[in-house]
Amino acid sequence: MKHTFFRHLLAFVLFAQRLLAQHDAMPYLVPFELVGNTIVVQATVNGIDGNFILDTGSPALVLNGSYFEGIQVPWMNQAVSDFHGELSKARHLVVESMDIDGLPVTGETALVVNLAPLEQTKGIPIHGIIGYTNFNEMEMLLDFDKQHALFFPTNKKGERLCRSSSYRLTDSLDLKMSGHFPCIQAVFEGKKLRLGIDTGAEANVLQSKLLKNKMGEITLTKNLEVRGIKNQRKICPRGWIKNLRIGHWEQEDREMVIANLDELNSNLNLGLDGILGVPFLKERKLAINYKSKKIYVWEDAVGTIADQEELKKLEANKGAAKQEH
Repeated sequence: MKHTFFRHLLAFVLFAQRLLAQHDAMPYLVPFELVGNTIVVQATVNGIDGNFILDTGSPALVLNGSYFEGIQVPWMNQAVSDFHGELSKARHLVVESMDIDGLPVTGETALVVNLAPLEQTKGIPIHGIIGYTNFNEMEMLLDFDKQHALFFPTNKKGERLCRSSSYRLTDSLDLKMSGHFPCIQAVFEGKKLRLGIDTGAEANVLQSKLLKNKMGEITLTKNLEVRGIKNQRKICPRGWIKNLRIGHWEQEDREMVIANLDELNSNLNLGLDGILGVPFLKERKLAINYKSKKIYVWEDAVGTIADQEELKKLEANKGAAKQEH
């Protein structure tokens, strides 16, 4: 009887410790630098420190062959595809340890390719590209005003396991996955679009096919030279798209690059009608939560606790509003 009591007491103490640890936990802050419109963080892979691009458009960790040696695996004939659909053959590397500015992250293997052309374009050493498999277990909030990302650990439902007193929740958008891409729905000229959220894209992009016979809906500005992973260059028109509605937000004009996404969609088995890159992400403080399939919108709110209760209140209010309509 006494042993049973102590076992129950021990179980209660351990449970209480877990609750306290969860309550006291804080999101992990990772500073970043904007090089042009590219998000660059400091990370360490297998003991090698360097500059890494934070890229939701990359399905996995990609390393620069200038700094990492990989091996060719005959039965794993993989390649890395860039924006133009150009493929670069990849070698493989076992990731024994990795962290993003001290934050331990998962990732058992990485693809190794030549990123020297990317380094030339950016003008800085680029050791690799951090992709989907490295952060999809966490909620990632991007704050471009403060130039940092916050990573929140989550449970299986995507609920945060810690709080932040620096932000107040204001809105959310439903998120659907297309391959590894988090996507939100948009409407253009009565047609529903699937737009991928790409933290590695320096511009917003719209599938050129959507503008067939609708060039009156775009005010062209100037062309943009878009470079791929092999430094190949393509000149793409750029302009302001009229009346593009993203999620339930009001219609607004948005500057986008017009490009053919067929090769990208084919190589990565995607179904994207466009890409929302860093120019879009800069407009708000957005958090991507892969598990809850939501994109949350936050704003500065010093002293306000933004936790799971706020998320539930927001969804309840949105549900009530839908019923009224």
